[in-house]
Amino acid sequence: MVSHLETILDEDSRHLAADLFLSVPAGCYTVWAIPADTVNVNNPNDWTPSADCSSADTGVFEVVDGQTTETAPMISQCVGDPVGAFDATVVINNPPVISVDVDEKYNYECESVEACVTTYDPNDDPISIVFAKTGGGGLFYIDQGTPEVVGFDDGHRIWEQCATIVTQYTGSYDITATVWDHTATGTTFEAETGLDSHDDLTFPIHTNWIEDPLCFDDYGTLVPAPGSSIDRWPGCFWTNAQTYYCGGGYPIDPDVVAFLCDGNSLLEENLYPDCGTD
Repeated sequence: MVSHLETILDEDSRHLAADLFLSVPAGCYTVWAIPADTVNVNNPNDWTPSADCSSADTGVFEVVDGQTTETAPMISQCVGDPVGAFDATVVINNPPVISVDVDEKYNYECESVEACVTTYDPNDDPISIVFAKTGGGGLFYIDQGTPEVVGFDDGHRIWEQCATIVTQYTGSYDITATVWDHTATGTTFEAETGLDSHDDLTFPIHTNWIEDPLCFDDYGTLVPAPGSSIDRWPGCFWTNAQTYYCGGGYPIDPDVVAFLCDGNSLLEENLYPDCGTD
């Protein structure tokens, strides 16, 4: 390496460089070096200074008559290439697993049914459970309940959530229970990824009509029959016997209709027994 460069550069280093040699009158001078980004080869005065490399100068030096002055090397400092790093992590997520238990899938109008979901998430994520009617007539009432931890098995919590469901009129109803797993922020993984991450199960409730268990007391008044009551949900109106037998909306045997109905009016004495009669 040239000796005057070795004062600042390692002998094994490699740098791009430029050199300018000029004969000038003796005197004091300063040389500036400005790297260029672009140069018009047809017009040397048309050029653009570098945005990445700095200008440099020699400072003032003296040129002596008859001698060449070697200036101290100038260094144009350039910015480095922008370099960073990233750390990407992928986690595997599994959807929850659901099972449903129904206390009685056959009920009477306005009777409540309790359905309980038991579920766990293989990754032990927080969960949410929703019951929804997906088939049949309108529900009178549904209490969704809240999920509770009822156990711990194989590294994950066991959750249970019970719903009280009240159907109003005769018919078959489909109820779907769905469970989702959630991230730490409360967002479902399904919303986070745009992919399915839930489990669901649909079960039926078959609602039937039954006449009210009534009888005539000693005063000829209809009263609830002893020892046989139907636990109907408060505020829920069910189909009465007159509508069922005499309203024409149900497939009743014509002979039964003729015996129990006077037109649209129910002949109660033909339907209900005396309370003291088996």
